[in-house]
Amino acid sequence: MSRLKEAIKRGSPDSAIDYLALHDFISVMKEKLSQKRKEGRGGWYNDDECDVLELYNLLSEHFHKLAPEDDFIEAMDPHQLVDIANLAMFLYHRIVTLKDCSHDIE
Repeated sequence: MSRLKEAIKRGSPDSAIDYLALHDFISVMKEKLSQKRKEGRGGWYNDDECDVLELYNLLSEHFHKLAPEDDFIEAMDPHQLVDIANLAMFLYHRIVTLKDCSHDIE
């Protein structure tokens, strides 16, 4: 059983469950980023290689690939969610940089 499932079963505090879920998801995001770098992908942070609109369009495309069917849980590819998370992270950091704003949560 995963640490996350164990924490949920034990009735751990929400903050502990959030942390474990985030930790697990970040690990999967890192694996996917590493895989894509080995395939020659990269440069999301560089306007000369990838502009912000391109990141937005990629995010939108991946979001629409999820699973429009009625039984979307069965049809959904969880790897698409990892791609969406990574693209959202790229776009977030590009927008924060362009707007020169803080990372503070509002």
